[in-house]
Amino acid sequence: MSTNVGAIDFELLLNSNPFNKGLKNANMAVKNSGIESSLKKIGKLAVTAFSVKAITGFTKSCLELGSDLSEVQNVVDVTFGNLNGEIDKFAQNAIEQFGLGQTVTKKYAGTFGAMAKAFDFSNESALDMSKTLTGLVGDVASFYNLSSDIAYTKLKSVFTGETETLKDLGVVMTQNALDQYALANGYGKTTAKMTEQEKTALRYHFVLDKLSIAQGDFARTSDSWANQTRVLSLRFNELKATSGQGLINLFTPIVKGINLVLAKLQVLANAFKSFTEFISGKKADNSSGLGSASSDIANVANSANDANSAVAGIGESAKKSAKELNNLAVFDNLNVLPRKDSGGSGSGASGDSGALDFGNPLQDTIKQAESEMDGFTKIFEFMFDPLKKAWDSKGMSVINSIKNAFQGIKNLGEAIGRSFINIWSNGTIQKTIELNLQMLSHFFNIIGNIADAFAEAWKNAGNGDKIIQSLADAFNNLLEIKEGVLGVFEEWTASSSFQNFANAVISICGTLSHWFEVITAKLKEIWENGGKDAFTSLLEFGGKLVEIIGAVFERLSPVIDFVLNIVTPVISAIVDAIGWVIKALTAVLDFILNIFQRKLGRSLEWNRPILF
Repeated sequence: MSTNVGAIDFELLLNSNPFNKGLKNANMAVKNSGIESSLKKIGKLAVTAFSVKAITGFTKSCLELGSDLSEVQNVVDVTFGNLNGEIDKFAQNAIEQFGLGQTVTKKYAGTFGAMAKAFDFSNESALDMSKTLTGLVGDVASFYNLSSDIAYTKLKSVFTGETETLKDLGVVMTQNALDQYALANGYGKTTAKMTEQEKTALRYHFVLDKLSIAQGDFARTSDSWANQTRVLSLRFNELKATSGQGLINLFTPIVKGINLVLAKLQVLANAFKSFTEFISGKKADNSSGLGSASSDIANVANSANDANSAVAGIGESAKKSAKELNNLAVFDNLNVLPRKDSGGSGSGASGDSGALDFGNPLQDTIKQAESEMDGFTKIFEFMFDPLKKAWDSKGMSVINSIKNAFQGIKNLGEAIGRSFINIWSNGTIQKTIELNLQMLSHFFNIIGNIADAFAEAWKNAGNGDKIIQSLADAFNNLLEIKEGVLGVFEEWTASSSFQNFANAVISICGTLSHWFEVITAKLKEIWENGGKDAFTSLLEFGGKLVEIIGAVFERLSPVIDFVLNIVTPVISAIVDAIGWVIKALTAVLDFILNIFQRKLGRSLEWNRPILF
């Protein structure tokens, strides 16, 4: 007999009809107000610019470019060793000189350098060749309107010896052409008698000579639209690569931590796997001849495992269920199973004398879990009840206020739009534009008049020529003075008197250095013969003196507080008295001022002098 435990299904039902009805009414109010379409358009723009997908894509691009830059930097460091700083400087200016970003510059230079060193070129030679060829990649791409990757592939023929890739650039690098170039340029032998390194050097100079027309093309045409847009794109990629390296520095410790956590979780998963194999009976030994009973127990354990998964997170009930499963699993390892007599009256007996009944503990666990879930449901309903009642009472007023707000916004927009259209069409805007254009005319006419006046004054009687001539003559006079001073100084530095001067300076320096040596030696002697002890004693004396002063201040503190408590009220009374005297004097001055003002007013009124 086998026992199967079914799945447990919990369902929570809430009366949300009034709430849903209110939301539906709000949705209809928004649609009827005409705002919905406008909000959708604005929302689409905002979502497009600031969507999670866009931000994620930008961050991913930054990380990829930053990672690529780090990878090519590693190639540069390994290839050029202590000369990698030269490549870094070269790559920083590659955008302006050759239209190449830092990442591709270091990629091309690293590959060219590695290929050069493969032919036993020195580190310095490999550096020069890689910088020259990388710069030529940018110029060829600009001159022939190619992508930099295509130009890079073609120029790798310098090391590979391929001829087809260079033909599109007008470079026919056949063996006969190389032999003729070698004999014409002082190599003294043909390619048949050269080493691989010599052949590479020959191809290198041959390609540079044939592509001399393209060298420097990007710098010459850097102001063109195509090259400026290329520079803009490269600058943006540089920004993303640098930002990506910063993000890599930030995220690397986080990723390491996640990997460490996953490694620990893997150990826990293995332990869980072993535990489930143990309780499910997958590794049970059926060789004892009790295959049927063992299979029944395995089925019970599997069903119980399903029940345990269904009620996971229910707290103590789940723990009790797991405990019951552990008790069941123990029987799976027993080789002797107790049997009841067929005629016994035990409640668990059946027609099969070897059957076992494990259903009651699991049923109790399920019933307890259902009881606890009923309690959770009642608590949730109790917490939701005030919200439901509040919405039934005031929900529609909120919906109506939202509708009124949207309608008011719509009316305001329409009113502003009508006013703008009226003002635009009644000639006011036209007058505004005309006045601005007239102001611009006045402004440029003023500039033209000023320029014409100065031009006429400059040409009048050769005044401009005289000014330039005077300035040139003054500058020449300064140059003649400077030339005379330098000439005299030159003669003096070549004379024997300057030699005597130099000897005297060296003698003074020697004497000063000797004095400095003697003084420092004496100071060292003084330090070693008592100076150190004296300095230590001085520090101890200073420390004791500070301690004494601190003790004195501590003793005087109550006295000072007492004096301040007495003096403060006296000073306060004096200040109050001074303030009272000042106020009295101010009142007297106000009285005198009023008399003068009244006398002055009567004098002005009757047109007669002031009489006191």
